[in-house]
Amino acid sequence: MLPQTWGPYSGQVIFGDATFGGLQRVFLEKVDGVMQGTAFSFSQGLRHMLHRFAFTENGELYAGGIARGSDKEFIDRVSGLTRIRYTGKEVFEPLAARLRSNGLEIEFTLPLAEGTGWDPAGYYVTQWSYQGTQTYGGNKVQHRLAEVRSATVSADRRRVFLELPGLKTSEVLYLRLPQNLPSASGQPLWAGELWTNINRIPQNQPGTVQAAPPGALVNTTPYFKFSKGDAGRVLFQNFCSACHSLDDTKLVGPSFRGLAGAKRQVRDKPGGELREVTVNATYLRQSILDPNALLVDGYPENLMPPIGATLTEEQIDALVTYILGATKKK
Repeated sequence: MLPQTWGPYSGQVIFGDATFGGLQRVFLEKVDGVMQGTAFSFSQGLRHMLHRFAFTENGELYAGGIARGSDKEFIDRVSGLTRIRYTGKEVFEPLAARLRSNGLEIEFTLPLAEGTGWDPAGYYVTQWSYQGTQTYGGNKVQHRLAEVRSATVSADRRRVFLELPGLKTSEVLYLRLPQNLPSASGQPLWAGELWTNINRIPQNQPGTVQAAPPGALVNTTPYFKFSKGDAGRVLFQNFCSACHSLDDTKLVGPSFRGLAGAKRQVRDKPGGELREVTVNATYLRQSILDPNALLVDGYPENLMPPIGATLTEEQIDALVTYILGATKKK
């Protein structure tokens, strides 16, 4: 939990993320005695995959990453301490999110620019649940686009209430803010997405719904455009790039430079016999679905999360196609 010396983030929880890398931040709230919360991207670009934390008396954070296995170079590279300090510098980003009976209220670190934030079309919201499985992760269930009926900005312009008629318990709500949403001081968004876990919807606690004032900025073109032809690259950036580079940069996992068609020394299972495989679509697909099935020599088991459990067949195909195309020797 972040201490008081971390300013507006005090009392929030941080954790390391093996899929996205870096640090994530969580604002917690209790509704009818039930805990729930919202996760935000917080800090990335760090050397280690962090999963142990300790604060000094003056509020400095020491975050530790530890690896295991037989490859000393790999262990030395991804293990160690990172010192992270809160500088007090103001950034413009969502600070907290609170569920209401009829929607979600987002609090920002700085006031919004006057006249902005009122356009409901500027907020991209999806909802889903998860299929329970015995393994790590599970497929999304009833993944759908949510209706944003209205957007209301508070008098101090520090909060936006989104009217969401389709809230359901036991679901995740994902929100992406418009990239061109500015602060009153002209700062752009530092981070613009959040994930809310809906365990309990508060009763008789509606958010305020108001009509947009005269002169409020309303967008005339779509805020969000998603290209199917770009899906593989986006999936790689979201799920792979924190651990695998496309050049010789050494990260937690093996580099992908020249991967397509290359030979790899792998083990069928931890402690199994070494054998050589050629990297092709079949190999990549099996590695995504079961990362422990063909372990690259020198890397321990359970290092890579089985992201295949959360991807569709179409997404896995797009990801494999992108990796093969981006790592093909020229």
